[in-house]
Amino acid sequence: MTKKWTNWARNQSSNPHNIFEPKTEAEISDIVCLGVARRLKIRPIGSGHSFSSIGLTEGFLVSMESMNRIISIDRDRLRVTVGAGITISDLNIELHKIGFALPNLGDIDTQSLAGAIATGTHGTGIKYNSISSAIVGIRIVTGDGSVMDISESKTLIF
Repeated sequence: MTKKWTNWARNQSSNPHNIFEPKTEAEISDIVCLGVARRLKIRPIGSGHSFSSIGLTEGFLVSMESMNRIISIDRDRLRVTVGAGITISDLNIELHKIGFALPNLGDIDTQSLAGAIATGTHGTGIKYNSISSAIVGIRIVTGDGSVMDISESKTLIF
């Protein structure tokens, strides 16, 4: 089942084998296992706001748009755990409600947070880091479908 995917600027497009929009971590794991079994590349995609070819694949395209919620808030440690598909705009709205804010923003707030991280999105000024510098941990699905948490205290070793 081939379906065409095009980014928001319409300067990048591909015909992935399948486009998935998982709603749970278990669904992502199943998609990864299926893709590996079929020897297809698996490409996660956010909101498609990159001008680059980062989202192109002929394998499985996995949209993270449904993974778009705040999972937890730790006010004491000033940390928020979110799904990869949450947009910068939606995250900012929720952060504002609790008196939090991202330290730096790019130009487009309709990007997914994971997409902004993957593309090195940054704001203006030499004093500001990219959005990825605010990450203290990340949860990933590995090539065998297992889930791994990576943080300051748990490093990824291959």
